[in-house]
Amino acid sequence: MFLYEVPLTSSMKFIGRDEELSHFEDRYRSGKAEFLIVYGRRRVGKTSFLLKFAENKKSIYLLARETTTEENLRRFSEVVSTSLNDSFLKLNPFVSWDALFSYFSSAKERLLLIIDEYPHLTADRSLASTLQEHWDRSLSKTALFLVLCGSSVSAMSKLMSRESPLYLRRTGQLEIRPFPFREATLFFPAYKNVDKAIAYAILGGMPSYLSQFDEKLSIRENLNRAVRRDSILYNDAEYILKEDFREVRNYFSLLEAISMGRSKPQDIMSYAGQDKGTFSKYIHVLTQLHIVRRVAPYDSRRKFIYTIADNYIRFWFRYIQRNKEMAEADRTKELVDLILMDLPNYMGKAFEGMVSEYMTSNICQNPQPWWHKGAEIDIVCSSGNVTVLAEVKWSVLSEGEVMKSIGELDAKSGFVKGRKKLLIFCRSSSSKMAITLDDMLSFS
Repeated sequence: MFLYEVPLTSSMKFIGRDEELSHFEDRYRSGKAEFLIVYGRRRVGKTSFLLKFAENKKSIYLLARETTTEENLRRFSEVVSTSLNDSFLKLNPFVSWDALFSYFSSAKERLLLIIDEYPHLTADRSLASTLQEHWDRSLSKTALFLVLCGSSVSAMSKLMSRESPLYLRRTGQLEIRPFPFREATLFFPAYKNVDKAIAYAILGGMPSYLSQFDEKLSIRENLNRAVRRDSILYNDAEYILKEDFREVRNYFSLLEAISMGRSKPQDIMSYAGQDKGTFSKYIHVLTQLHIVRRVAPYDSRRKFIYTIADNYIRFWFRYIQRNKEMAEADRTKELVDLILMDLPNYMGKAFEGMVSEYMTSNICQNPQPWWHKGAEIDIVCSSGNVTVLAEVKWSVLSEGEVMKSIGELDAKSGFVKGRKKLLIFCRSSSSKMAITLDDMLSFS
């Protein structure tokens, strides 16, 4: 039994999330009462994940709206009464949160109850304390599997904080994060590996963006559609930032600064016209949301830089925001030509991110760049008692170029004490000394 208000369509193909689904299934099979909080950025696929989990289960999906408590309760009553075939509830709808939670307090059979966009309900400040009372008194003793889900990361974080009446009531939480490169490639299996990498560098790991590319079309053809004024990809970065942040100009100026190549805090502050206190406040939020990444060199925590971690946001600020007059004038071919001409430069940083993900999964933890007095190494990390150093090039390298890169990397590795391992990652190479993009995607 499963009723939901926004049905999945055939175009919304569900991909990935196997590990997260497995963890939720384990909890579901236990039969114990569960109170889980699911959160994550907009477009990351929280609702799709929960609807997939709810398949073939006795389930009720309630979608909160930005309306009055009375209207939400009326709508919830309709959904619950229809789903559970309760004619009495249809004639006597919930008039309070007490009434709603009391309704489920005698659940003896396993029942999955999802309340999506929960932050829309929190204008009623009594809600959290009412849920706390009912969870403590009765719901925690039932077979209810309760999930609260929301896109406002700050609001959902407050729900888990010490100040919340629901603190320590939850039995678990899950942050739904953007797909890493390897999982994102499942959205376009027919693409060659190079095009998979380019698509990920443009779209990032958000399922709703990944689904915008048609693998039957070339990268150029997809870009032609992506930069049109009617495309989601054309203005969604701006929409999301305005939706999630109150003082959007401050966030915009920081992201513009970083996209323009400013990475040191002082340089970003200077470009954005912000003092240290203002900068610290806004950059902290962007890092918490995984939009921006704070990066420290391998052997230091005192100096650090900032990079844009979200590929789509980085792409949008670099090409669309900066060249909006082209798109607004329907000069899409000109804009796409500009993008493709600069793409080899853009891909360098994006490919480093893909290599970091690969190294984290297969070689070592916490890969970081290293720099000192003008010398730079793309990635350094430790694997046991071995220091791994990697150079990353979005290029096709010959045998001689690979050997030259190894020599240059070795010359910069004097700071390493003990054993070291030198790696060269590249788009493609005939040399067996290099790890290519094909190697990365074929490694199981």
